[in-house]
Amino acid sequence: MQTNGMARGYMVRVMKGEDFLKHVAETIERQLKEWDVTYVVILMKLKDYEMVIRNGNQENQVVLTEQEIQLLQNTGLYQLDNRIWRDLINQGLVIHKGYGNYLSTVL
Repeated sequence: MQTNGMARGYMVRVMKGEDFLKHVAETIERQLKEWDVTYVVILMKLKDYEMVIRNGNQENQVVLTEQEIQLLQNTGLYQLDNRIWRDLINQGLVIHKGYGNYLSTVL
């Protein structure tokens, strides 16, 4: 999957934290679906934000506070993506090589 740094830079500056998190979740879901169309990403706002990634009977979860989201968004264009992908990798999600620059930019 491809990513565009100029477009991402604009989003980082103008989007509020929750909207930016939704965008990142959609981007992650698009990447996952390139590997397997059965992936589903669910984003919920409870006490904190919870992102659930499902593929068949495999489920991964990432929890983020509003403060973390804001800090990561303000730190760099792909810091929020990086935090989520690192959590998923630490939970055992296998990264597949593919086309595009998204994952190499994020990780």
